[in-house]
Amino acid sequence: MDEQQLLRDPGVEPTNETIAEGLGASYGAYVKFIEGLEKHDIQVDWRYYNDGKAWLGKGLYKWVTTRGTQKEATVFWLSIWEMGHDPGYAKRSDRLLAFDLGGFF
Repeated sequence: MDEQQLLRDPGVEPTNETIAEGLGASYGAYVKFIEGLEKHDIQVDWRYYNDGKAWLGKGLYKWVTTRGTQKEATVFWLSIWEMGHDPGYAKRSDRLLAFDLGGFF
């Protein structure tokens, strides 16, 4: 199976459309994943990194302490990959991405 990292053009910022194009049939799992993150106040911040020559999404959990200090923690890094032409891959990826974030907090 051929694997290729996508979102490698520094001039094209990741959007729902470009991510959907890259993920194909797995895009629905990505949407569920992002919706789950939002329920836990986690945002994905996309940036282009020259060292890896690709866009990476940084999952950030932000909060304000009782003294009013703004804090943030990186929860995960995300990249988008094309995983070849295995017709069963989309179903497996749906199961891989649809996990409960409740256990992390």
